Amino acid sequence: MRLRSILNRLCGWVKRLSLPLNALVITAIAFGLSHWIAYDLTSISAFAPMEKTMDFDLTDVYSTVADQRAKRTLSDDIVIVSIDGCSREGITEAIDYVGYLNPLAIGLDVFFNYPAATDAELISSLTQCSNLVFPVGLQMIDGHASIFGSYFYDDISIEHKGVVNLSANSVRNVIRDFEPEYIVGNDTIRSFSAELAKVAAPEKFEALMARGRSKETINYPSWEFEIIPAEALSNGDIPLEEVRQSIEGKVVLIGNIFDQSDFHLTPIDEGMAGLLIHARALQTILDSCYIEETSEAISWVMAIALSFIFILLVLVIKKRCAFEGCFVRFLQLALMYAFLVLGCNVFAHRGDYLNFAPTLLMLGLGMLAMDIWLGLLKAVKIHIHKNRKR
Repeated sequence: MRLRSILNRLCGWVKRLSLPLNALVITAIAFGLSHWIAYDLTSISAFAPMEKTMDFDLTDVYSTVADQRAKRTLSDDIVIVSIDGCSREGITEAIDYVGYLNPLAIGLDVFFNYPAATDAELISSLTQCSNLVFPVGLQMIDGHASIFGSYFYDDISIEHKGVVNLSANSVRNVIRDFEPEYIVGNDTIRSFSAELAKVAAPEKFEALMARGRSKETINYPSWEFEIIPAEALSNGDIPLEEVRQSIEGKVVLIGNIFDQSDFHLTPIDEGMAGLLIHARALQTILDSCYIEETSEAISWVMAIALSFIFILLVLVIKKRCAFEGCFVRFLQLALMYAFLVLGCNVFAHRGDYLNFAPTLLMLGLGMLAMDIWLGLLKAVKIHIHKNRKR
């Protein structure tokens, strides 16, 4: 009798529920399901390409679409000098040649792990080039960060150095961002791209640091860079004045671009050379084309509000439309597609990352939540009806 009384009260309460209250309950269920089923489906890993299943984010979709749509733009700020296949003597010649042509800064992205006969000339070139940024690596030993470099790193004086580590825990991770600086013991050392910006464009570097971000998203789409083989410089294959026009007043990055051991996954490429990633990070700084991202809290509030409106609309349609099933599913897919397209367009044209992943998730789970809630109500009604017959 007590159970029957409780169910009767519940049934009476349910009957008095208005559509908005039903929609609110269903939205709450959808929100709970979204956290239970896929706590981090803001990274929608289930829909990632096979190579990226371990690390996928909605920005990868946005970046890919933006890169495919964008008009290709040749950078006016950065030039790549490729040293693939060069000896150390060839690398030394490339550094001297580039330095002679008055670049704003030179970034060297290569480590020398063992001595060679021509290292005296190489070291001399490195120490005499005042605007050269020397590469160093960051490593963790017993939980403590430390810096390492070429074998002669501790024996020479270099004014500018930058960490060339990319923000990835493994080769399968997608490189989406860079860290402007790192804390090493009691010292702070800047990243490769940030140090190059400090040398080449101090005001852009100050603007970067004023943002106060521990990480910055790399703006990948549309950029291309002039690539000059180092051998073409040493062999005189390109006229001096032509090379001068390409290099003078620009940032020149020297390194390997065909070394597959230094290839990384990015949102727009499954195998991009580390040097080209540094170039895009630097271009992001020099152009101040930073990606602005909505906070996680705002993304979820937006998802809850939009899902509530959608569910309320579906409940109204169910009452008034005889063929609501197909229409509702079409509406659901259309809305999800519309939000995805909107996010891609805002990202491509404004550089803003509207994280619609929670919205897509809640819209997708909204119908399941509705089936659960309406099914529960139906089960309660059937149980009460059976009890009344008794």
